[in-house]
Amino acid sequence: MKSLNKIPTLNKAIDVTCAIITFSISSVLACICSSTALGQNLQTDAVDVRWQNVRPGLSMSVYPLSSPPLYIGSEILLFKIDLSFLMANLALAQDLGQPLSDVETMTLNANGIIGINANFFDPEGRALGLILKDYKIIQKLYGIKKYGGIFYIKDNKPGLVNKLEELPADTLLAFQAFPRLIYKSQPIAINSSGVATRRSGIAITKSNEIIIYLTRLRFPGATLNQVQQMLLDPRLEITDALNLDGGGSSQLFLSSELNSHEEILVTGGDKIPVALIFKSKTN
Repeated sequence: MKSLNKIPTLNKAIDVTCAIITFSISSVLACICSSTALGQNLQTDAVDVRWQNVRPGLSMSVYPLSSPPLYIGSEILLFKIDLSFLMANLALAQDLGQPLSDVETMTLNANGIIGINANFFDPEGRALGLILKDYKIIQKLYGIKKYGGIFYIKDNKPGLVNKLEELPADTLLAFQAFPRLIYKSQPIAINSSGVATRRSGIAITKSNEIIIYLTRLRFPGATLNQVQQMLLDPRLEITDALNLDGGGSSQLFLSSELNSHEEILVTGGDKIPVALIFKSKTN
């Protein structure tokens, strides 16, 4: 099995480093980065999209976003998942006896291989939106979000719908987030402030594979428009995509699986109530 350390941009632990920058410097840089990103179109044809095998059913790619005059690089980590090899489930912090946890703890507790943040949550840390786990609704739909979406898995195939009524019967799991970014391979108009920060999300390919993604760093991060442009890269073959969150709650953990590949931890800084976990079907 190939080691991920052959990709030079990967580290064992990826963390937010901008906290050590003084407020005045970070504020100036943030303004520069934000203003540049607003007027900049992502040149997807200049990006070399390569997938590296991590283990059966899981591969990884690193998608650079930066281009001149942006001198601080920004990257998005992409993980492609084949449900023929991996099974999905939702992990709840409350199952650990606490209202909030982190994606690393929840992934390891579920014997998972890889995990990412799922639902949004309120200032008190309570999950917002639909939570359906093991065929049972744990929490009902949150309001009516015109641009929101419900990601689900049924019969080993992923799907993305807008309304609860569209959710198929006997769905294994589902959760709600927003905004929806791609629908039937076409971009959805989004009302974005243009702020660049850490982003995470989930997408479905033409082959019914799942892609989970997030920016490596919170700063310079990415705008929702930049993420959407990346998702429209035809080489990714994405048909539908949903934003999961941004900022401190966006986080991802890849277990080393008995040192068979390199561990990756993108810490978010904030604890979360729900995570989407993938584990081996052979466990």
